[in-house]
Amino acid sequence: MGIEQTLVVIADASGSMEEMGKAYLARNLLRFISQLAVIEREKYAQVCFRYYAWAENIREINNGTDNEIKPAGRCNAEDLVSTLKDFKQVSDLKCLLLSDGSFDFDGIEGWPALGIICRGIAVGVDADPRALAWFSGGDRAYPAEDIHAVTDWLIFSVHNTNPPKHMIFPKA
Repeated sequence: MGIEQTLVVIADASGSMEEMGKAYLARNLLRFISQLAVIEREKYAQVCFRYYAWAENIREINNGTDNEIKPAGRCNAEDLVSTLKDFKQVSDLKCLLLSDGSFDFDGIEGWPALGIICRGIAVGVDADPRALAWFSGGDRAYPAEDIHAVTDWLIFSVHNTNPPKHMIFPKA
């Protein structure tokens, strides 16, 4: 059996992630996901995990284990959208964004309509649930402690269903 889908995990590496240990939390969340792929190898055998850091540009990283998330600059939304569009042409793409939601998508036409299934994980106590919910294509943002459940839901669930209610931040 070959790879059937790709989970792109993007860690926000903008300047706002320098505050309150958010970059450290994002690195730990990346490590957790990469360990899931190893520990539960059979379960995730048909999933290709790709890891990226996103700030002024987006670059592939080695799952965050070698201190590759160094906060600097402001997130470039056009670069993120362009990268996700390129991936969408290649495989069944799902996307997980680890961020404090301190980004601006104004002017990015049709983002939620691209057909890419994305979910935003809140990193830090000051995370903006509205921005992360917008990235997720609706009214949902997810707390960091639910990353395992959200990852499994992204990969294995039928996506016209809603995630369990305990994974949803209240509407802001």
